[in-house]
This record gives sequence, structure tokens and C-alpha cells, in this order.
Amino acid sequence: MDIKRRELLELLSASTFTITAGLNLQTLEAAIGTGPKISFPQGVASGDPTTNSIVLWTRAMPINYFEEISLIVEVSSDENFLKLIARKIVHTGSDSDYTVRTILRDLETNTTYYYRFVDFYGNMSRIGRTRTAPPLSDFKSVKLGFVSCQNYQQGFFSSWARMIEDDKNDEEREQIQFILHLGDFIYERVWHELEGGEPLIRKLPAFPEGISESRYDYAISLGDYRHLYKTYLNDPWLQTARARWPFICVWDDHEFSNDCFQGFSTYGNQPKFEPYRKRCANQAWFEFIPALLDGSLGSPAHEYLPKNKSSGAENHTASDSLCIYRKLRWGGNVEIFLTDNRSYRSAPSLPKNIAEQLDLPLNTANLVEIADYGREYSNGNPPATLPYGNKETPNPFAKREPRTCLGKAQREWLISSISSSNAPWKIWANSIPIIPLQIDMGNLPMTDYENSLFTIDPWSGFPYELNQITSAFNTNKATGIVSLSGDHHMHGAGKISINQKDEPSKTVCLDFSVAGISSTPLFKTLASRVNDSHSTFKPLVFSEKSGSEQITWNMTMSEGVLASFFYDLTGLEMLSRWLGPNKANKGLKYVDSDSNGYGLATFSSQKIDIAFITMPPPSTSFNQIPDKKHVAHFSVPLWKNNENPELREPTFDGEPPFPFKKN
Repeated sequence: MDIKRRELLELLSASTFTITAGLNLQTLEAAIGTGPKISFPQGVASGDPTTNSIVLWTRAMPINYFEEISLIVEVSSDENFLKLIARKIVHTGSDSDYTVRTILRDLETNTTYYYRFVDFYGNMSRIGRTRTAPPLSDFKSVKLGFVSCQNYQQGFFSSWARMIEDDKNDEEREQIQFILHLGDFIYERVWHELEGGEPLIRKLPAFPEGISESRYDYAISLGDYRHLYKTYLNDPWLQTARARWPFICVWDDHEFSNDCFQGFSTYGNQPKFEPYRKRCANQAWFEFIPALLDGSLGSPAHEYLPKNKSSGAENHTASDSLCIYRKLRWGGNVEIFLTDNRSYRSAPSLPKNIAEQLDLPLNTANLVEIADYGREYSNGNPPATLPYGNKETPNPFAKREPRTCLGKAQREWLISSISSSNAPWKIWANSIPIIPLQIDMGNLPMTDYENSLFTIDPWSGFPYELNQITSAFNTNKATGIVSLSGDHHMHGAGKISINQKDEPSKTVCLDFSVAGISSTPLFKTLASRVNDSHSTFKPLVFSEKSGSEQITWNMTMSEGVLASFFYDLTGLEMLSRWLGPNKANKGLKYVDSDSNGYGLATFSSQKIDIAFITMPPPSTSFNQIPDKKHVAHFSVPLWKNNENPELREPTFDGEPPFPFKKN
């Protein structure tokens, strides 16, 4: 819209309480009508609130090409901008794809603010709402949303729509205060069809560059990664969510490459070293995700460094070009510790296809432990040969140092930071699940099968380091540790022991793993794979009775393989459950593997309340926001050092997923 000079001056100066230094009416008058007209196609966002600061973001696209542009950010204590409390000129340009990130400081604690961006013609962005964190003296309840895995191609963002609508209808004291995004904000691979050959639910425009494979295309350049963020942020519901709440974000793998580690992708049989691509992915994340990465909060986090010469090897330069592990405090009850589970991790403990080479159906838990522990296995006495087949295969891991997910520096930071925190609740913002997800195939009679893992990408693939972390938490008497995790496209909850192999073993933390906003649920992926090549194990994933399909994977995880096989034979659910529980997954209390949705967590001084919201499949566009399918509720009192947390099976709103029952 075009506004006359006098009108714009009046607009920008009305009810101003504070004008940021360097911006006065003379400066404004000289600037009005200069530079390009601007649009704001990806909306606005805020991130990483502290008690007196917030990071604000937009993408200010000039109508015509300009290398550099300037605009104004305004902050108000009311949504009509009648009580303006800050104004600042900010600059951006083509080198950052016109993204704007600015840190506002010296704000009031525990205060809601409204913000917008304005060009010098009066064109405005949408209005964003954000807030600062409460002070340490504030022990009121903290409510947050936690989310993961929002694949644009695989579904519509109805989960965001439902969360926004419900929050608007809640009383102010019960509304969400911030969003914890646990990674896979974008997906770097663009598939040609869904798993199982079904057509894509939404199509993503072609990459500017990209590599095309038979089944998918994938991003390789800065332009490709920017293209993904811009496309995702054109979605109205994601854009509205970012305008409504401050986000606190980490990445997982798809912000760079599926199942990645450091600067390596893993699409083929051998990892591929791609440091340039890693730097491009890091730069795009930094440009589009507002986060406080200046080290001011007592962590190593730093902003994007395109030519980091402080590290030697090219791989370190790529991985260290952006450091995102950091901590944030939210009032007296909560401190949040955000880890980067990709940039410093080792190569996978096992190469692809090793199970087939050893004539195993899956990687066994024992094989993973031998490989992961390396030279530290069995107190420094690893076997000379692997205990499979003819038992003559040399152990290639015997002299190797143990694998790591976090890297030494980050692991020590996490242990020290959580152990020294005085917050009753310590949230580990963890992009991958900790909960054990073993298939107890060792219980199958008349076979030589062993308990196995269907994936070694999450923490189950790093038992050595996980035991280091949990043992340190126990030694340091740290309590109230809650991992909020994502990645696995399922809801899950469980207790995490000092050592998952010991029985009994003291519980030191809880893990609540959230399903994807829109990514294909784990069950559908597993069902497609057993149909293709592992039909013997189909009953462990689903059972077909009387022309209908019953998901048994939840039962396999919680009750074990015998329960699922028996159910497939008889259809008798009660008798099947007598054969459980799955002792390989001790502490596991809930699995909802055919789910999309989100999590809500409320932390008070005395307890936490977790709600997993499962939504209908996000396969169709919608005018009316879909209702929730079911909700699983957990409530856990704060525990002391000499106590175990009281995590029980959930209660439900709506019909529970098989084989769980309403309490």
C-alpha cells in the first residue's frame, strides 16, 4: 500500500515511548520513499527468548532486485501498536536471501510483545506475537508445545492448525508459552512418490539445482536449501505458528542429509564426504531459523562462520561453521539444554548390510554393543572374532575407539550443565529418541535369534556414550531430567535407566518422543518393508484378520514378539499380553507408531503433565480444522535422587491405539 509522507511519519511515531538510538524523525523523513518496495512472503518469527531479549526474524523480499535493503522493525506492548516501545532500522540483502534476524535487548521480563516489519513506503509484514522468559523467582507452571518432522510432501500441516485453534480457545494462563522444535524442519530429499508407490500428497517445486536419483531428488546447494525453507514457510499454518509463539529449535538430519554425521551423507552403501553441502545447509538454517547463537548464555553456540579457519580439517570447518548446542532458562521451574546430535557424531557403528553378511535378519543388540564400544567392550577385552556364523570372522572393531553421538566437548558440556542446574526440571531437547526399541527375537523358541534393533541411528546405536551420560547424571545426583525427542515418526514414552542391560537398574531420566507433524508414520514405513522383503516377520508389524488390518508393532515393542505372533495366530488379545512384557524394552510405557501429531508439556514445581495428541492422517487439504484422533496423558511427580520416577501407562481421551486400553 502507498502512504503519504506525513501519514507514514504519524504512523511510525504515534504513542512512541522509546525510540531506538540512531533512528529519529529526521532520519525517517529522509528515508521515506527511498529504496525498494518490499513484501514479506514467509511471514515473521521469533526465537530463543530470555528474560530481557528475543530474536526477531522475517524475509523482506524487494519487488525489484536490490543487493541491499533497509527496513524498520517495531515492537509494541499491544497488538494495535498504540504503545510502541522499540523501533530499529535493520538491513539485509541478496547475500542472505533477504532474511532478517535481529536481537532486541533490554526488554521487560515475562512480557508479551507484538512486532512487525515496515518498509519506507508503509508496506508491512504480518504482526507477530512473542514473549520474554519469566525471572528465576517465578515458579508458575510452564506450558510448551514440542514437535518434530514436518515433511511438506507427505502431509498437510493440520497438526499446526489444531494446536493454534486449541490455544486460541484456552484461557491465557493455560496457553502455550513457546514451541520446542526438535528437528527435521525441512526434508532435503524430494521423493517422486510415497513409500508403497502412492502419489505424493503435496508436490514441492523443483530445486534450482539439486541431484536427481531414480526415487528422489535432493538438495546440494545453498539455493536448494533456501528453496526448501521458503516453500515450507509459504504454508499458512506453519507461518501462523511462527507468528504466534517464539520457537526454540535444534536440527536433526534432514536439515542436511538423511542419517548424516558430521559432513557426510549416507544415501549409498558408503558415506559420502560433502563439506560444501554441509556448509550450505548450515547457512540456510541460520538464515531461516531465529536462534540466539552469540554465546551470551554460557554455551559455545556461535553464528554462521562461512570460512572458519580455526579448525584444521575441512570436515571440522564444515561442521563447526555453525554451533547450535546451547541452554535457555524459563523461570524458576525449567532449564532447557539443546544438543546437536549430528555435527559431531561418529560414523555409524556398523556398516550397511553387515547383518546379511553375518547371516542375521537384523543387527543384534549384542553386535551393536561390540561395535559401538570398540576397544572398551567387556572392560577393555573385546572379542577377537564376532560370535556369529562360523565364529571365525575377525572383529574389525576391537581396536577402535568407542563411537559418539555428541562428541566429547558437547557431551562434557551437557553433563556439566545439567548436573549443575538448580532448576527442578531439566529438559534435554534431544532430536533422537532414547527410549529402547528392541525386538526381543531372543525369546523365539527353537531359533538362534538374538534381541535386535531395527535401526541404529538413534541413541540405541550409541550405548557406550548413553551409559556414560546416564551414569554421570546418577553420580552427580541430578534429578528431574526429561528428554523431549523426535525423529521416529511415533509417539513413545519410557524410563531411561543407568544401564539398559542391568535388571534392575535405577531410572535417571524420562524420554517422551513425539510423532511427526506430517511425516509418514513409522508403522507405514515398516509395513511397506516387511511386505517387500521380510514377510516372515509381518506379524510383528501388522496382522490381517477378517479382511481388516491390526497394527501389532506397538504390541511387539511393549509386549514382545511372542505376543504379536500369538495374536496373529489366534486373534486373542488378552492371552497374547500374558506372554509379555518385552523385557528388552524395560521402562517402555507407550508406543503409538501409526501417528501424526504433536506434544504438549506442562511443568510445575511438583510434577510434569505430558499430552501426546494424535491427529487423523494429514493426507487431505482441509477447510475445517480436523478433530483430534486421540490423546494420551501422562503425569509424573518430581522425584528425588533416591527415588525412581513414577511413569505409568497413559490415560486416554478417545479410543486408544492397539493394544492399549482406557484406564
